[in-house]
Amino acid sequence: MPADSELHPSWIRTSVYLREARAHISETAEGVCADEISEFEDFLKHNELELALDAIEAAFSKGDGANWRILEYMAVAA
Repeated sequence: MPADSELHPSWIRTSVYLREARAHISETAEGVCADEISEFEDFLKHNELELALDAIEAAFSKGDGANWRILEYMAVAA
C-alpha cells in the first residue's frame, strides 16, 4: 500500500479536477443546488474526495445536467 506522501500528488490533481467541475456550474444551477455545493466545499476542505465527487454529481444531476463540461471533469477526477 502506498504511503500518503506517494498519494499526495494524485489527491491534488483530483482536487483540481473537482474544483474545475464546480467552476462550470452555472449561476442559475447554483441557486437550485446550494445544499449540494455547500456539501461539496465541506468535503473537499476535509479531503473527502469521493464524497466531494458524489456531491458535485448530485448538483450536476439536479441543476446543470446540460453542462457536459462538468461531467467531463467529474470523469477525469474519478
